[in-house]
Amino acid sequence: MSLTRLHDHNPWWSDASAIDRDREIRAWKESNIRWDPRLDVSYERGDSVYSLRGPRRVGKTTLLKLWIADLLESGVRPKSVMYYAFDLEERPADVADVVCAHLDRVADKNEPRRFLFLDEISNVRNWQRAIKNLHDRGKLKDSTVITTGSHLVDLRRSDELLPGRRGAPRDSLDKFLMPMSFGRYVAVMDPAMAPLVRGGVFASVESRVAALRALAQGREFDGLRDIALHQNALDLHLDRYLTSGGMPVPGAEIASSGRVERQTYQTHADAIRSVMSSAGRDPLQADRVAGKIASSVGSQVSWSEIGRDVGMPHSAAEEHAKTLYDMLVVATMYRYDSDANMPRFNSGKKIYYRDPLFLHAFKSQIGGTDTPVDVLRMLDDPAAKGLLVEQAVADCVLRLAEAMHPIGLRFEPAYSVMYWKSSKSKRE
Repeated sequence: MSLTRLHDHNPWWSDASAIDRDREIRAWKESNIRWDPRLDVSYERGDSVYSLRGPRRVGKTTLLKLWIADLLESGVRPKSVMYYAFDLEERPADVADVVCAHLDRVADKNEPRRFLFLDEISNVRNWQRAIKNLHDRGKLKDSTVITTGSHLVDLRRSDELLPGRRGAPRDSLDKFLMPMSFGRYVAVMDPAMAPLVRGGVFASVESRVAALRALAQGREFDGLRDIALHQNALDLHLDRYLTSGGMPVPGAEIASSGRVERQTYQTHADAIRSVMSSAGRDPLQADRVAGKIASSVGSQVSWSEIGRDVGMPHSAAEEHAKTLYDMLVVATMYRYDSDANMPRFNSGKKIYYRDPLFLHAFKSQIGGTDTPVDVLRMLDDPAAKGLLVEQAVADCVLRLAEAMHPIGLRFEPAYSVMYWKSSKSKRE
């Protein structure tokens, strides 16, 4: 392992103030919106191997750099904090070499703890073998390790290859950085409204559940009355959220100009394609499946239907859709079987994008239309806008279900969030 390359990733080893000149830190400070991902994701300083997952371009690297800045500011010795982006490495041995080069040749031996930030480690196939080897050799003692990636596939392998080797913190080992929820979006775009959308009825999981139950039963809920007084402002924020979604760059654009640039939609679609390609999916087929999902939001679909409409076997369509799911780009929700109290996996399913921006990026691409114009048309069409709102609500409910899930257990959305449809009236 070249120490020169390692030093290039960690300029604060020579000058602690170099973190202030880091590209991600500068971009975050200069942005006209200040979404602080540290408010949504945190970690404990113990002997643990954390995973941080989220869609490409959501800001995972920025979050790592903010954590590094916090450590340096708190007095942790610079050489005890190591960052490395696995863009070129391909073997588990490369991961072990990077970590050992830091621990054996750089790390400050007088510091009681080391912090290892291994960015995009999911690019390295079977990287877990390196962590297992390092753990079994005692190399990770007194070390906090945070790994990042853009899909979930390798997390399942972590359960298989790293049993008992990831630590046992009080919080969850698997962290997720998702695009801003609507509530977070409003608080970021309009800080004066933060107490309204982040406090009160939204301050706890319990109060949010109580509000949902009241709405579902047609009852008034005291905590919602104050919100109704701000309906006009919230409607404006909702239109903007349905345009840009909760990704940082589109959010900054709409805050400054009221619109998202065409190239920004394209860039985010390209980022998704890149991960699809690295997962072995054909880019053209992936585009067709993504476009079909975008045009089917709110409708019940089957793998056979998707395959038929995009011209591929249903099994291939399912694999492409599942890859999008593993990338945290879409969520699949099955019909609720009230007799069995579980999802009907053999019935029609609904597939929602986890963020409005993803839907716009692929819907316009497949349709050959101009994305910003297409988005305005959807907002002006009550039916199309209703589907965008349904998608946003589906994602909010999914986030709530995850927040309700017991810490330490892997969250499986299919068993937590479903849709219901009457067999008699066909009402959903």
